[in-house]
Amino acid sequence: MAGAWGEESDDSEILRALAEEGLRPLREQDSEAYLGQIGAWLAADRQQALALHALTALLDTQGFDDFPRIFRLLQGSGRKIARRANPVFRALMERLARRSPHETAAFLLEEIKREPSGAGRLVEWALAELPPSLQVELRAARTRAK
Repeated sequence: MAGAWGEESDDSEILRALAEEGLRPLREQDSEAYLGQIGAWLAADRQQALALHALTALLDTQGFDDFPRIFRLLQGSGRKIARRANPVFRALMERLARRSPHETAAFLLEEIKREPSGAGRLVEWALAELPPSLQVELRAARTRAK
């Protein structure tokens, strides 16, 4: 049902509310099913914004700290996420950088190695939220990859 809303709506506030409130029972009761569903939505262009809102809602869940799982879901996404989902993706990257700066930087370094052109915007989105030493490291890696 939520996926249908994700396909039909371009309204970010509706998608955010759906991810935060409508999907709360699944997020709290079966995190594996929740993450599996997010993976499926990320693969479907019209549902990516909902998936990114759902990941953001997961970050706000008390006690959640499985950042590697989020980063596995986001691998290679720099070029795969539809343009209409960019504002949500940017907000997610900023929040990840604030919540877990070292894991976010490690993810971004891997993305630079894997797909430099797709990683560029992800780095830009997260950079300001990272500590200065990580900013320097990411800028250097991005320069080497060009």
